[in-house]
This record gives sequence, structure tokens and C-alpha cells, in this order.
Amino acid sequence: MQRVYAGMKLSEARAVCSDLLVREYDEKLYSKFHTHLLHHLVAASPKISTVDFGIFLIDANGLNHLGGESRFCLNVQKLINTSGYPDMQIGIADSAFAAQVASKSKKKRHCIVPCGKDKEFLSKLSVQHLPVEPDMQESLYGLGIKTIGQLLELPTEEVQQRFGNEGAKALELAEGNDQLRAQIVQPEIRYESYLDLNFPVESLQQTQFILKSMLEHISNKLKENSLLAEELEVSFFNDNDKFDNRSLKLLRPSSNTKFLLEIVKLSLEANPLSREYTGLHIIVSRFAEENWWQNKVRVVDAEQQSAQAKLAAKISANKENSAFVIENSSEVHAEPFSLLLQRFMTRLGAGSIVRPVANDQHLPDESGKWLPLSSDNPGAAVLPIDISFMSQDTGPSALACGLILKKSPDPEVVLVEYSGKTPTAITYQGRWHRIKELTEPEKLSGLWWEKPVRKSYYVALIESASDRDRPRGLRAVSNERSRVTAVAECDHYLVLLVHDHETNSWQLEGFFD
Repeated sequence: MQRVYAGMKLSEARAVCSDLLVREYDEKLYSKFHTHLLHHLVAASPKISTVDFGIFLIDANGLNHLGGESRFCLNVQKLINTSGYPDMQIGIADSAFAAQVASKSKKKRHCIVPCGKDKEFLSKLSVQHLPVEPDMQESLYGLGIKTIGQLLELPTEEVQQRFGNEGAKALELAEGNDQLRAQIVQPEIRYESYLDLNFPVESLQQTQFILKSMLEHISNKLKENSLLAEELEVSFFNDNDKFDNRSLKLLRPSSNTKFLLEIVKLSLEANPLSREYTGLHIIVSRFAEENWWQNKVRVVDAEQQSAQAKLAAKISANKENSAFVIENSSEVHAEPFSLLLQRFMTRLGAGSIVRPVANDQHLPDESGKWLPLSSDNPGAAVLPIDISFMSQDTGPSALACGLILKKSPDPEVVLVEYSGKTPTAITYQGRWHRIKELTEPEKLSGLWWEKPVRKSYYVALIESASDRDRPRGLRAVSNERSRVTAVAECDHYLVLLVHDHETNSWQLEGFFD
């Protein structure tokens, strides 16, 4: 893969492979597929344990009348291949440690250590296979001990005296004495409900009644195990033909039947079914443990209620926009607010509500990303800002000094009027704005391994052209003493204006506040 290997820095990998796609580590996703494969392997052996993600310990006893160990390896390979995992290595030995080392053999897909030969097999290998701390590895190399066999030649008392319990454990593993054993797999608990009807259903009202009973069953099972649903998968069938499947990710984990029902209902209202159905399947595809922290008690006065009503009206008014911005994502954890956002997100789409995330980049327009509120996994890599590193040189006050750039989710392309080579006016929201003050451009380039960037960045103070063309208007304001105060009418904005030299276009990236 174009010299890309595990352990490379992201910048190095992109330098040799510009088309490289980066995805953040998703532990829950790995756990989901790991558990999926674990329960498939039960067909090969009832006793299975997991050593790590993607590493399984399978009981291989009693194979003499089932084709032997080679046949067992072929059966496991076929089982894993049919489950969608073509790349695997299998090792068989008396001890779990020796079997794990044998599985790392690159000569063939499965390696079988003869019965009673674990010690002989391990003695020829490097001490790097031993699960010990790097300090012990370096000490062994410093003593000239490079293989496990050389370690076994040392007296047990000396190894234990020098390396303690870690050295004693390493000797036991080298001898083939591993107490790790495969265990009987517990059946997987699935939080789902399936209903096969004898008649077709089309009306939303009847569907709500069916959904309510199914979601009540799922919610009760979740509550019994102190779990909350994070994502629902709803499938509709017509005579065993699945014609509609939708994944509904919850903004806030919940086991509340009423809330779950409303989410499915909003999804059906936003995207109605294309045909009638005779079967319905609901499954909790992702769930989380219930949080036992006491919720904070909040008293909402009339003013706060009015603010929430204005927020709802503002979101409704922005249905045609690409995204609605949540400036303070911590407020999402407040239950009333999260339920409100969930309703709009379900109705308008998962990417309709976004939140700002800081991105450690040298380009001002790349210094922040807008991520969907329903997702923690960005499409492109977001580099977190190292606050401790900045504080060492500049102090904590440097993080909050100066003006803050409020970026738009999508930069607005503007027309520019020149005087010579200097911009003198721009269009914004259908109106001309004159440039009163303009800084010298900061010219930056980079990202040649992805998409070349060559831009000039200006900080501009702009005013509405209509305010310049007309005389200053004065508005009389009376107070109790009938005195008159003059108020000038004028709109001024401090903006980040960018000239993209690659496309020869101008963009307004955001406003300074």
C-alpha cells in the first residue's frame, strides 16, 4: 500500500499516499464486530476467550475423530472467511502463549506446534515475543540474552532476584506453563423486537400503535440491564422482502419509550414509507451503560422558556440552510435541550445541526471544523490543540486574548471591486460593502499531499455602501427631560477575507467578535 505501515505519523503517511483516508478509532465499532466474530466461532468450539481485539483463544481438545488439528484449522479459516474476515493467522499449541506466538508465523496461515513441544518451539525464538516491559527487554539484550532458550538456561533464582515477579512469569511462559484457558461463551443478549403481521399496514397511526408495544418491550429489557439505547435500526418487510432500513442515532442515550417512539415517528414523517409493510424489525444496534450520576436540578423561569421558544423558531426558520450551529455543545447534555435538538435532527437530517471543533492547523480557515452533532467521528482528521504546550510559552491568557473568529459552516463566495491591485469593496448578502481598512495579506500555502493550498488572508473593516453614499442620518430620542441625543446609523463588520490563488476566487470566511 505505497509504503504505508502501522506506526507512521499521519503527515508521513499522506506524503507517500495522498489519497489516504483517515478514520478515528471507534472502540465501540471494534467491540461490535469483535463480539460478532466471537459468536460465530462458537460453531468451531464451545469454549472461547478473547485475549485482545481480534485475538481469540479457542479450545482445540478432542479432535482425533474430527479430522485432526489441520482439519480444525481449515474449518476455522472457512468460518472466519464466510463471516467477512479474509485475513487471519492460526496457531495451535499446548499453552495459550505458545499458540499466540505460533499464530504470528508468516510462512503459512496456520502453524501447529507438536504435542509436548512448546518449550522446544519457543526456545529458538527472540525474547521480544515475551510479554514483558521494555526495560526488561533492554536488560536481557544488555546481558547478551537474545533468545528464549538462552533465558531458560539462567537459574530461576537469579532471574527472579533481578527481575522480580515479571521475570518469574516470563520463565513460566517460556516453559510452556500458561494458566490462561478458554471459557464457555455466554450467549449474546440482543435488544430487539420482531413482529410478523398477517395483514398489510400503511397508515402512520396504526404503525405508531405497533411501534409503541415493540419499543416498550425493548425499553424494559434495557432497563433490566441498566442500559440506554444509542442507535436504533428499524427495518420494514413486505412478504419477507426488506424494502426499507433506517438507522436512527440518538443525540442522547435513552431508554424512554415515549422518546424512542417520537424519534421513529419523526423519521417516518420526514421520509414516508414507499409501500405498505407486513413485517417490522427493531434492534438496538448500539447501547451504553446507564449513568448513575444525579442530574442537576434546573429551575426554568419565564425568560429561559422564552429563549427556548426563540431557539425552536430559529431552527424552524433555518430549514432551508445547510446547517444550524450550536455554539456551546455542553448545553446539549441538558435533557430538554437535547430532546429538542433530536426532534429537529430527525426531521431535517443528521448533518443539519453542527458544532465547532478546534483543529490545530496553520491555515486560519482550517483551524476549526464543523462536525455533525450526532457524530464524534469526523470525515477528515481533526488535530486537537495542545493547550499545555501553548501555556508553557505564552501562558493561559494567550488562548483567550484578542478577537474570536466566528466561521461560517460554508465560506461565502464574494465579488470584489479593485482599485489597482487593492480590494476596495465586496458584495455580501446581495449588498455592496466598502472596505474602510485592510491589513497586509498573510500569504500561506501547504497541504500539497492532499489538495494544494495557496491563499492570502486579509482582515478587513467593511461598511455598507449605502451608508457611505447617503448623509449621516440622525435620529432624535427623547427622555424624561426632553433632551435630544444624536445617533449615527452605520453598519460596520470586521471580517476575514481570503483570496484563493488556486481558483482565483474571493471568500468571506467569517466575522471577528
